[in-house]
Amino acid sequence: MKHLEAAGTFSTQASVRSYESGPDGLMKPETVLHWLQEIAEAHASTLGFGYDFVMSRGLAWVEVRLDMAIRRRPAWKETVELRTCTAQASPLQARRNLEVRDAEGNGIIEASCLWAVIDIRRRRPVPLNKTLPTPEAPCDEIVPLSGWT
Repeated sequence: MKHLEAAGTFSTQASVRSYESGPDGLMKPETVLHWLQEIAEAHASTLGFGYDFVMSRGLAWVEVRLDMAIRRRPAWKETVELRTCTAQASPLQARRNLEVRDAEGNGIIEASCLWAVIDIRRRRPVPLNKTLPTPEAPCDEIVPLSGWT
C-alpha cells in the first residue's frame, strides 16, 4: 500500500524477499539502495515529476549525494515501512529524506540525498523551478540525519 500523508510524506510497506537477503539472512546493502531509489521514483511520480515526466522532456534525475545511517538491516520476510518526503534544497537541487521503520515503528535506516535534473542532450543541470511542477505538500522541515553510528 502506497499513500501520501500529511506534510507531503509518502509511505509504503514492503517485505524483504529471499533474493534480497544475504547468507546472514539480512537485507543486502545494495537492496537498501534499490529500495530507496524505488520509493523515491514512486513518490516523484505521485507528485507529477517522476521518470516518465522528465524523460518526456529530455531530462533525467541524477542523484548527486547520499548520506545514510543504518542502525540495522531488516531480516528476510520482515515487513517494514518506507517513508520519504522531498523539498527544494537550492535552485538546482532537491533534497529527499528517507526512512525505514520496523513493525514497532523504530527507525532502522535513514538517508538524506540530493538530486538534480539534467538536460540529457546538453549534459547540464537545469533549474528546478523552470522544469518541474511545484509540489503541493513538500516536507514541512528537512532535518539532518540523527547522528546514528
